[in-house]
Amino acid sequence: MYHGRCQAIPKEQLLERYATSKHRLIFLDYAGSITGRELSNLFVKHDFLGVSKRQLPQRTIQIIKELCKDSRNKVFIVSGNTKEVLVSLFKEILDDPSSPLGIIAHSGVAIRYGNLSLGPPDSERSHGSNAYLESKQDDGGWEYIVGGIADAWPDWMDAAGIPTIMNSYTWRTAGSEWKKTSVSTSWEFRHADPEWGQIQAQKLEKDLVKAVESVNVPVNIIRKRHTVELLPKGADKGRAAEVIMQEIRRLSKRVPDFLLAIGDDSTDEPMFSQVLNFMGSVNSQDTRFDDVYTCTVARKSTSAQYFVKDVTEVLSLLAELPSV
Repeated sequence: MYHGRCQAIPKEQLLERYATSKHRLIFLDYAGSITGRELSNLFVKHDFLGVSKRQLPQRTIQIIKELCKDSRNKVFIVSGNTKEVLVSLFKEILDDPSSPLGIIAHSGVAIRYGNLSLGPPDSERSHGSNAYLESKQDDGGWEYIVGGIADAWPDWMDAAGIPTIMNSYTWRTAGSEWKKTSVSTSWEFRHADPEWGQIQAQKLEKDLVKAVESVNVPVNIIRKRHTVELLPKGADKGRAAEVIMQEIRRLSKRVPDFLLAIGDDSTDEPMFSQVLNFMGSVNSQDTRFDDVYTCTVARKSTSAQYFVKDVTEVLSLLAELPSV
C-alpha cells in the first residue's frame, strides 16, 4: 500500500509521461469518477440506465472513444453496476469492432476484456481477440474471477435465507429496494430517509453477517454509501485489476510503462493498492514507479497517491490525454 501523503495530481508530469509511453493501462471507475452520483433524496424511475439513471453525456462517450482510438491504450471501465447496465451504457463504443474498451462489472466479480491486443511484443496486430482469453469466457465474453460462481450464487443466497432478510428490510424502509444478479445481491437505500436508511443498513449488515456465517458460504458483506452488498469472497476491484495486469504481462511479455487508475469510494481502494503493489514489485528497466498514477476523486483518506477535485476535473484531464 502507498503510505505517502495524498497530493493534487501533477497534471503536467502526467501528460509528459503519457506522451512518451508506449504501453498504457487505464482503469476508470464509473459512478463518482467519470459521471456524477445521483442525489440521495432524488427519486428517479428505476428503468433508466446507470447509477445516475440516465444515459451518459455524449462528451463522456467521446472522451472514452478518443482514448480507445490509440492502439497504445488499454482502457477498462470499473463499476459496481451489472454487466447488462454497463454494456448498455457503453454500447456506442462496444459496438465498434476496433474498440479495445474493457469492463469490470459487479465490483470486480466479472471482467470483459474487450477487443484487446494482448499478443507478443512484436505482433503486427493492432487489435484482435485472444484464444486463451476466449477459452475462459462465457458466451457474452465475460470472465468470472471466482470459478463456478454463476451456478453457486443462487444456492448460497437461498441457503443463508438472504431473500427473506432483504424483503424484511425493504418492507420496513420506505424508498429502499433490493436487487439480485447471477453473481451478487444488494440492498439500496438511496431514496429512503437518510437517517433511517443508515440505521437500517447497520442492522442489515449485522444480520447478513450472521446469516452467511451460519451456513459457512464464502461471501463478503460490503457497506457503501447507500448500499449493502453481498459479493463472493476473492473478488473485488483490486483482484480484478491484478488479474488484468497479470494477463497482460503473461501474454504480451511486458508490463505497462504508464498506468492510471481513478476512483472515488472505498471499493476503489483495493484497486489503488493492488496497482501500486503490482507495479512496485515488477523488476523491469522499462517501468518506473513515477509512471503509475493512482487517483481518488475529492481529497480524503486513501491509499491513492493523488487526488482530483471532482468529476469535471477527471473528464478535463482525460480529454487532454489524446492531444498530447
